[in-house]
Amino acid sequence: MANLIDISNNKADFLKRLSRIIQSANLNFLIGSGCSSPALPISGNIENEIKEAREKGEDDNAEHLLHKFLLPFLEKTKLLLNDNPLTIKDTIDNYQEFIANIGTLLFNRKSNIIPSQAIVFSTNYDLFIEYTMKYFYDPIILCDGFKRTSDINNNYFFSSSEYFNSIYNTGNLYRYKVEIPTINLIKIHGSLNWQKQNGKIIQDLSYLEKAEIIKNSKKINDIKEFNSLFNIVLPQEDKFKITILEQIYYDLLRIYSNELDKENTVLIVEGFSFLDQHILEITTRALKNKTFNLIIFCYEENDVKNMSKIFNPYRNVDIISNSKNNINFKQFNNILSEKKIVEEDDA
Repeated sequence: MANLIDISNNKADFLKRLSRIIQSANLNFLIGSGCSSPALPISGNIENEIKEAREKGEDDNAEHLLHKFLLPFLEKTKLLLNDNPLTIKDTIDNYQEFIANIGTLLFNRKSNIIPSQAIVFSTNYDLFIEYTMKYFYDPIILCDGFKRTSDINNNYFFSSSEYFNSIYNTGNLYRYKVEIPTINLIKIHGSLNWQKQNGKIIQDLSYLEKAEIIKNSKKINDIKEFNSLFNIVLPQEDKFKITILEQIYYDLLRIYSNELDKENTVLIVEGFSFLDQHILEITTRALKNKTFNLIIFCYEENDVKNMSKIFNPYRNVDIISNSKNNINFKQFNNILSEKKIVEEDDA
């Protein structure tokens, strides 16, 4: 049976347990749209709404729903590109704290056996984490799957083989070697800076100029064109409009599955509802591995009920809530930065 933990009552015991797990486990996070709120709306049930519209033969309505869903991503990405995130400062601050917390956890881990790496699996399209890295001057590396050696046209190509590379600092005199903490950002549903070129995915945002021109058009053809500009796994039943995205999607799901199947692994979940059936099936299958720990942070009591229904049969699942204060992304980060986690109590 899953462990229901209300940290308003026994926070100290939970922090001690979490600290011990983090110290010795392969460290993974799974984040969803709840982490990008309030800058972006929570995706909620949008996939079912679009599916229902198409089943009724209301294809134009489905396109309108998809357009409405995508429009905020365009607006918020423009703010980031113009380096003007004041209206979304709370979300940027939360992501900055999140990355800082992971860096601290990796830096302070005492084990030399486990690589100084963490994986952040995300179903979010937005570029908040990528933007946040501009604030970090300490040695911490974000690997987003793009090869940093560009071609003659200055294109950066995506390849899942770029993940999990270990990078070290070495001393000139004594030739010591210290691994630099690395965060592997795996965006399972794709990213706003993905574009298709000659059967490959490159890093490119130039399509946003076209999207900006037609974003307010009421013509259905313009709305369809607007939607087609985004090379992401769309929230609709027929998610894949180009083969390369389908290939990458399943490749990244395979990485997700392989990482959860590793011995002594923890997956910490925040802002994710497990409505994606592929991710849910892989996660529940991995729970057969007794060395795998799943820790789910719930925003409110209703989320606790939903997670309990899904994961109740599994003993290696902790469902975390706070009956006195909802656990949003900010509160989640406050928990990760607790001294009892950052510095393990050896006693």
